[in-house]
Amino acid sequence: MKKTTLIIVLFTLMAQLTFSQNISKLKAEKYLSTKGEVTFTFIVDSENDIDKHTKDFSIVHYDPKTKIVKAWANEKQFRVFESKNIPFEVPKSENEVDVSFIYDNPSNTKKSNLTAKSQANTLTFPVSSYPTYAQYAQQMQDFEDDNPTLVQKFSIGTTTQGDKELLFVKISDNVGTDEQEPKLMLTSSMHGDEIAGYPMMLSLINYILTVYADTGHSDHARVKNLVENAEIWINPSANPDGTYHNSPSNTSVASARRGNANNVDLNRNYPDNVQGAHTDGNAYQVETLAFMALADANHFVISANFHGGTELVNYPFDNAYTSQYTHPDGDWFEYTGIEYATHAQNDSDAAPYNDTTYMTADDDSNVYPSPGVTHGAEWYRVYGGRQDYMNFYHQCKEITVELSDVKILPESQLDDYWYYNRDALLDFLTQGIYGFTGVVKDANTNTPVEATVTIVGHDAYGSHTVTDISHGDYYRPIKGGGDTDPNTLGDNNATATYDILFEAPCYQSFTLTNQSIANDQKVVLPDVLLVPASASGPSNLATSDISDTSATISWGAIYSATFDYRFREVGAPSWTTLSTSSASEGLIGLTPSTQYEFQVRSTCNSSTSSYSSSMLFTTTALPTCSGPSVSSFPYSQDFETDFGLWVQDETDDIDWTRDSNGTQSNNTGPSTGDGDTWYLYTEASVNGTGFPSKTANLISPCIDFTGKNNSQISYSYHMYGGDVGSLRVDVSTDNGSNYTTLKTYTGTIGNFWNQDFIDLSSYDNQVIKIRFSATTGSDNTNGWGSDIAIDKVNLTASDASTTWYQDADSDTFGNPSVSQVAASQPAGYVADNTDCDDNDANINPNTVWYLGVDSDSDGFFGSQLTATQCTSPGAGYSTDAPTVDDCDDNDANINPNTVWYLGVDSDSDGFFGSQITATQCTSPGAGYSTDAPTVDDCDDN
Repeated sequence: MKKTTLIIVLFTLMAQLTFSQNISKLKAEKYLSTKGEVTFTFIVDSENDIDKHTKDFSIVHYDPKTKIVKAWANEKQFRVFESKNIPFEVPKSENEVDVSFIYDNPSNTKKSNLTAKSQANTLTFPVSSYPTYAQYAQQMQDFEDDNPTLVQKFSIGTTTQGDKELLFVKISDNVGTDEQEPKLMLTSSMHGDEIAGYPMMLSLINYILTVYADTGHSDHARVKNLVENAEIWINPSANPDGTYHNSPSNTSVASARRGNANNVDLNRNYPDNVQGAHTDGNAYQVETLAFMALADANHFVISANFHGGTELVNYPFDNAYTSQYTHPDGDWFEYTGIEYATHAQNDSDAAPYNDTTYMTADDDSNVYPSPGVTHGAEWYRVYGGRQDYMNFYHQCKEITVELSDVKILPESQLDDYWYYNRDALLDFLTQGIYGFTGVVKDANTNTPVEATVTIVGHDAYGSHTVTDISHGDYYRPIKGGGDTDPNTLGDNNATATYDILFEAPCYQSFTLTNQSIANDQKVVLPDVLLVPASASGPSNLATSDISDTSATISWGAIYSATFDYRFREVGAPSWTTLSTSSASEGLIGLTPSTQYEFQVRSTCNSSTSSYSSSMLFTTTALPTCSGPSVSSFPYSQDFETDFGLWVQDETDDIDWTRDSNGTQSNNTGPSTGDGDTWYLYTEASVNGTGFPSKTANLISPCIDFTGKNNSQISYSYHMYGGDVGSLRVDVSTDNGSNYTTLKTYTGTIGNFWNQDFIDLSSYDNQVIKIRFSATTGSDNTNGWGSDIAIDKVNLTASDASTTWYQDADSDTFGNPSVSQVAASQPAGYVADNTDCDDNDANINPNTVWYLGVDSDSDGFFGSQLTATQCTSPGAGYSTDAPTVDDCDDNDANINPNTVWYLGVDSDSDGFFGSQITATQCTSPGAGYSTDAPTVDDCDDN
């Protein structure tokens, strides 16, 4: 091709592209001026590029095969898109509708037998035309007027435009009574031009009411189950301003648009758990605020939000698909979504429709777990959507159902799509009845408790549920056993087993374990009675993992409470006190073979309980030190003869070597001992090139400092060479199981011996092992220059003297005023000095003082208070435990001295001639009273 020709071709192509882009821009400006919005398409290199745009405007659809993105924008958002200079197209079919296409409405040959209702409805059913707003509002009122015991119509607020309302009907068998039932919600058309669900919801309301009244109908049992065991909330039009846009009389949907009256996409206008508030840059719209207030006031168990533009079931989360934000109930959503899609596919495929393509969206990108079902964010990401808002913030399992590829269906197809979806809708609602259900109450008052119900090890990101404070009831749909396909034979009876945690502020938490459930099953659990955090502090104190120097303490959890816990050696005068928000803590630095006590108190709602009673535990003894032992000091080892009692570690990399005439390599290591001949060193050049980063450990015998003080170790060390590593001195108190580093030396110091010492007085009265640990240098080529040596190890200690205290009453507690100092324990003396009365064995820090509690002041004790301490806590306390003998400490008339009377009327003339009495706690039987009857019969015979 000639150069001139090529230039002409390129110029022509550029001109065509420029012309095409100018046409698309003109189309966009036309729709922005007439509708205030535009839907357009553009191509991305990969689905990852979508995230660059999703906060700037609304992504409507993404095809992973063609990489075509369909997007919607109001004027402000479209200007942002234009600034990106991305080629785009503006499809006419996405931006305007042929009125004759919508309102074709030929005679429909597939009418339902339900049109013969006796009530005088405004609309005929199933609805086969788009109603005017006035017809819609009147029909919603008709539902209530015709079914006053089953239906309540109400508005949750007016729209932005102000001339229309956001209408709901609530259906239940006792609709005027707040019953113990799950609340199930369906809403449609929050995008005003996606209105296949608008007439469909009206048809569904009519179907439920008609079939419920017809006991002979083949679907009566399913509908009866729903109406009598749930509250069904249906909102057919969530954005009527958008639906009746540019129709002054609110009669035509021909100019329907996605946005509300402010041209805001309502499904990008909710708080988002990933991006936060106002991700779309707009204030929350009146429609959004109305639905948020509804969700605040009512706990919906499940919900579906109906849209159009494609055909599939979408489940959360829409805003993220990383493992961090994967919904824990993804398998339940897949199961429920596949059930919905399968019903719709089967019913549309049946005669007379024979539509084999409905709800079968699929591709090769693993977006869909099953044809017609997708995990939202794996399709494309949405921020500020209602589905994520309801799931995360309100624990409502909401899905999004895209009902039709065409956003505004021809009226002739409305009843077809109703039949496609009828069974799917009813079975989705029924899923809200399945799952775990029960009631949570206060164990003392039997009143409902507002509690959080969590599947242990399963729930996260808002997947738990909560109780309704009116009844304390909760509903937790969850996947049973088997796979996620509801049509798999022999699979749906399989069960899954869960532990369920119940928590409420200022109550002790409770876990119901090993609860099994199958798919499509309702499991009614026993009432859960939560115990309030009592004035005596947390209960169920326990210990675990007790060792010689540590222990784990725990207590009954109290939701939203904080705790103070304190511990001490039994008999010690003071406590160590710490705070936590956990119900379990680890104690460290304890003394071996010692008895401890701990107590806990809780603080909740600014109220702090008293400390609990003490829980006692005893630390284990130190592990017995095995091998040779040294207990006489001073003790020295200079390695002139052999290793003595020191041994090589069998688990290290290389060994220490005993030497006297210099190490193998030049310019590294010592040539002789420190003032003598022999020493120990690490040889780092055995393999010719060096042993980089290898460790040699030398371990001492058992060093017994029992009865000793001022313990100390001294030693000489030599570190010289081209790549010297490090030398550590470690100590172990558990026979070498664990070591603590006392001192570390690193790198070359010089060709001479160094002397150092370590104070070991903190290990007086203990048995320890010392370890010298040398690590060669890390240089792979110069590792041979890493010889480290030690010599002249010397251990010293002096005999300890202890202060002992007289124990005259032999209660193991000593008199702090009478003492003597001795190396060993004298007879009649102890190390403890906390006795408060050394002449009375019953009075010491372990003394329990009792106070009888007589709440009704009748002289009998209904309970008792205790305190463990040296001195009496106050008047009325005694070391003798009172008898708890009151039968009812809240009623002074009921106690062991209560006299019960029975009038005797021998001649049955209504007058008592004598009486029978009994003195005891409880009534002897029928007719007895604490009131003495009048003896008024002159002759009882």
